[in-house]
Amino acid sequence: MISFVGLLIFASLVISGQLRIILALVAGCLLGLYYSGLSISDQKIATMYIGREVIITATVQDWPEVKNNQTRLHLGSPRFNYSTSALNCQIYATMSGVYDDIARSDQITLRAMISEGFGDYAVSVYRPTLISISKPDPPDYFVTIRNIFTKRIRQAIGDSEEANLALGFLIGEKALSEDFKAKLRAVGLSHIVVASGFCLAILSIFAQKSMRKVSRFASYAFAGILILSFIMVAGLSPSLLRAGLVTGSTLMAGYFGRKFHPGRILIYVVAISILINPLIIKSLAWQLSLASYGGIVLLVPMLKEYFYGNATSYIGEMVIVAFSAQLFCLPITIYSFGAFSIIGILANIIVTPIIPAIMALTFLIGIMPGFAPIVFICKILLAFQIAVIDVLSKVKWATVSIGSGSPLILMMYIPIVLLMLFLKSRTKYSFRPRYVLDKIPEYGKIYTC
Repeated sequence: MISFVGLLIFASLVISGQLRIILALVAGCLLGLYYSGLSISDQKIATMYIGREVIITATVQDWPEVKNNQTRLHLGSPRFNYSTSALNCQIYATMSGVYDDIARSDQITLRAMISEGFGDYAVSVYRPTLISISKPDPPDYFVTIRNIFTKRIRQAIGDSEEANLALGFLIGEKALSEDFKAKLRAVGLSHIVVASGFCLAILSIFAQKSMRKVSRFASYAFAGILILSFIMVAGLSPSLLRAGLVTGSTLMAGYFGRKFHPGRILIYVVAISILINPLIIKSLAWQLSLASYGGIVLLVPMLKEYFYGNATSYIGEMVIVAFSAQLFCLPITIYSFGAFSIIGILANIIVTPIIPAIMALTFLIGIMPGFAPIVFICKILLAFQIAVIDVLSKVKWATVSIGSGSPLILMMYIPIVLLMLFLKSRTKYSFRPRYVLDKIPEYGKIYTC
């Protein structure tokens, strides 16, 4: 099977014309079906243990979440009853007590009763007995960096909701209280504490501007290194996988002087994500991340063209971006939670512009924890964010409940598509990249889009 797919891919590279597209599409579909079949098969094997007590050996995939004297773990590549074969699926484990010695990349062995899973988790376990913890060899140095960084920030800001929010902005730390998470959902701001494209975009811009005078290669290479390092520190969550693929493909295209149609990027991201993890399409975080990005790259340009033409408006653009992202996420949000926020756009306009400053200050605190002025300013901004979220969440009509779970809710994408077609017809906006010449002095070549 793999050999046949490889032959198709090779043929698509050497053959020109429409046949290349057909061969690449067939190869992608076959490869996707192959890996999807393996994942579904492994997931079925895991579900065969439901209702039985077994020994599980698995790897901690993400950072442990400690809440209400419980430690929640995301486990991957499990082996049951000391089997030598690891399954390509995930387990959600809830352990009683706080386990500070468990970190990402650790391999742990548990004795537990297997229960049904949810989302993209094949099975789940509740209150397992911890048998052993095995640290990776060589160690995960990015875990050490994150632990040191997080400790410094908590010591400087204090072990409080402000510190949790700052770490949520910067690296997607999942330490916020359930009460504050409910407030974020009420005002439509749950996405701000998820490590995603916002962080990667800031790193990319910083790297390219700081190294631009050295060389084009240095600026893009430095951006790539920073992005990979951030992903290794924060962890490859579904939303960060989407953001990493988008940012990486954009950087690669930019370096070679090319531009992609946003729809093509979305297709690439979906295809590569499914190849990496076929079950990721069941992840709500990945769905919302992809939908918000789709709204920004597909709807924002046409709305800007419709309302402003060639003119610019900072406030207007903020409103359009917030509206587009939330509109594309609205059907998924209602389907999953049965409710949506009416004041989400207002909350995004007030809160979002300050986030880059808080991220920069939090990063500087991690490097220079003893510099009091930075800590003071960061605390003021964080207190302002929390106060705004608290006030807006108390508005009685902030959230509207509808009902969840009905597939008909997803039909809401039909009027969204009709809106895009209307804007397309009125603005004549073209997503196709314009053909320009981009001179690259370092290599003395000319690349065309």
